[in-house]
Amino acid sequence: MALAGRSAIELNVYYDGASGKNCAKTNHAGSTWGKRLKTRVWVGICDERKPGGKTCHYDAATDAVDVGSYRYYAGPATTRKSAKGRCVAASGYLWIGGRRHAVSTEPWVGHGGG
Repeated sequence: MALAGRSAIELNVYYDGASGKNCAKTNHAGSTWGKRLKTRVWVGICDERKPGGKTCHYDAATDAVDVGSYRYYAGPATTRKSAKGRCVAASGYLWIGGRRHAVSTEPWVGHGGG
């Protein structure tokens, strides 16, 4: 599932039906493509089972994060456990000129797996 972000940043969230795990990538887009910038991606498994919530109650032991100075993307960051039957939330950040640009799943709590 691709989630639209700002013109400089894009968030992609994927589900692997075989493992039940989710992963996410924060991609550079437009004018940021190929430029080395601090980039971050996070994905977590929520306790919630129905998408659409504004709060994700998650166990930090299940989430995944990747942050670094990248030219094209951060991630993929893969959940440590299966998200089957649970919702997930993901977010991405890109720092341009000291200013943080963000994108996240919309609604905040999105659908996990089967």
